[in-house]
Amino acid sequence: MDRESKLTRTEMERRRLLAARDLLGGARQAELARKYGVSRTTAHRWCRAVEESGVQSLHRTRATGRP
Repeated sequence: MDRESKLTRTEMERRRLLAARDLLGGARQAELARKYGVSRTTAHRWCRAVEESGVQSLHRTRATGRP
């Protein structure tokens, strides 16, 4: 199992929010990918979400699935 699947939803949200802070501070997407251990595609998605909808778009949402 890789590190990604061991993170809780809360830990993943915290990582996204820290990345957003770095983005707003001028970090590049490739830097975020290395720093937070995600793909450049994921870093790009986070960047686009922040640009389009603000940091609040990176907060966790209710998990969908079977009730």
